[in-house]
Amino acid sequence: MSLKVQLASVDKKDEIYELLINYSKELEQYQEYSSGEIASNEYFDFYWTESDRFPFIAYINDELIGFCFLRVEESYYSIAEFYIKPNFRHLGYGKSMLNSIIEFCKEQGKHSSIIADSFIKNSIANNFWNANEFITHEEVIYEKERSYRNIRDFHKKFKE
Repeated sequence: MSLKVQLASVDKKDEIYELLINYSKELEQYQEYSSGEIASNEYFDFYWTESDRFPFIAYINDELIGFCFLRVEESYYSIAEFYIKPNFRHLGYGKSMLNSIIEFCKEQGKHSSIIADSFIKNSIANNFWNANEFITHEEVIYEKERSYRNIRDFHKKFKE
């Protein structure tokens, strides 16, 4: 089965939002101060209206299996949210989606690095970022939650 990664059109918002709800519920187990809020909820619509935000979706055949919310910050690209449905994990689809997003960033040419934060307790996500050539740079605190800041430099080759 071939993975298709593309920018999401406005007509996909409801379908993506359903995945965002599932993603947020899954993240609660890794939070120290769970609020029950939907991840990126207050910024969700901005991914279709602001020029520095990009909503990506991933499909297998006609099934939406994941999404990524990408932002362009002042000095780097930032993955705000990254999700693959549980039954599609450990099959290479997350890595393929990530590689497509990194290629998009390289084509944009604005920055030479990308970051992805992950909750300290989320060892699955932390392992994913490290396995995909991200280096855990520092611990950050955002709204009382402790996370690792993972960085990947596009110009460094870590492993083939």
